[in-house]
This record gives sequence, structure tokens and C-alpha cells, in this order.
Amino acid sequence: MSQAISRRAVARGALWAAPVVAATATIPAYAASTSIYGISSSSSGGYRLDGSGCMSSLDVTNTQAAPGQASGIAVIYPDGQGETQSVDITNYEVVIYLPANLVDSFDVTSGNFTYAGAFNPDTPTITRNDGTTVSTAGLEAYVFRYNGTLTTQTQLDDGALDGEPGAFFTASATGFGYCESNLPVDSFTTVGATITTADGFTAYRDVTYDTSLRPAVM
Repeated sequence: MSQAISRRAVARGALWAAPVVAATATIPAYAASTSIYGISSSSSGGYRLDGSGCMSSLDVTNTQAAPGQASGIAVIYPDGQGETQSVDITNYEVVIYLPANLVDSFDVTSGNFTYAGAFNPDTPTITRNDGTTVSTAGLEAYVFRYNGTLTTQTQLDDGALDGEPGAFFTASATGFGYCESNLPVDSFTTVGATITTADGFTAYRDVTYDTSLRPAVM
């Protein structure tokens, strides 16, 4: 992705936001396991178009969430299944699937994350947390990787979820090559991490959820 366009005066903007994965939605994917732990996360972002309808900025973040939904990442222990306990989170990655050639790269502007590059999806579809699939055709995966280990508490699945503050990040794209005439409407995000609990349980958990582009209130 080497094409870049010059910046012009910003004329319009839009935001995209991801519905947070309901904690209970993570459980069926692991029905074969004796564990009832799951993870929940959310992300959002915004872009602007210049006066000619081409993209002039794109930012992503996981520090925002709708009321009652976790930003960053939260480890879920459904209500009635036991007491909360300490949990370590390692191998934490956020992979945002966007149209190929949308941007060249990303610079992480806050948070203990590294932008690990982009890759072409190696499967034609990816399964969402609700069991349905989404096509990866024409998309590219942008990887953000946490540096180190997070230690937090599991949370009961009984309402508002507080994401682990150390899991927050923001990033800004560089090198734009996209114009409004073929601007996408949909995208999606996969979040994954290894969780290790105080009672000795260790497993990798991941969830995939849709994101959508929508007009901003300017």
C-alpha cells in the first residue's frame, strides 16, 4: 500500500463504532470446555474526508463504549457461577479488518500497544461471536498488540462492564488512498487474549464483532 494522497481542507467526517460483544455470547463458542470464562471488548473510530471526497484522516480507539458495555477488554465470569478473582491477560491483540489499500500504516498515539503490521486474511470467512460468518474478501487486517501482561479482576455478567484501563489504546493512520465513491459501509474487529485465572485455568479466548461506518454529528 504505497499510494498516498495530499491532505486538503476537511469538509466532512464520519464515525464508526463496534457493538460490544455481550458476555454471554462468548460462551457457546466454548461449549466443549468446562470453563465459563469469556472476554468482552469494544472499539470505535473516526475518519474525515477532504474537499474532493478522499480520506484525509482515520483514527481508531478502544477507549469508548456504549453504556453498560466494556471498553478495552474485560474478562467475564457470569453471575451466579462463582466469586470474582484475579486474572492475568497475555497475548492480547486487537485486529481491525478494513478495506485493502485503505491506509498504509498506523501510529499508536497512546497506550502500551505496538502496531504489528497488516496481513491479508488467510481464510475466506471469519465466524462472528453469534455463530454467523463474515467474508474477508477485499479486506486487510491491521494488528495492534499489547506489550506485556495485564492483571485485573474477573467481572460478573450482570450489567455494566468496566474494561481494564491498561488495555486502552488509540492509533492514527498514515498514507491514505481511499475516496468516497467506494467508501465501505461495514468492517469488523477480532479481539483475542490468553486468560489465566487464580484457580489455575488458562485458555485463549477470542471474539469477532461487526463494526459500521456512519455519519458523524458535526
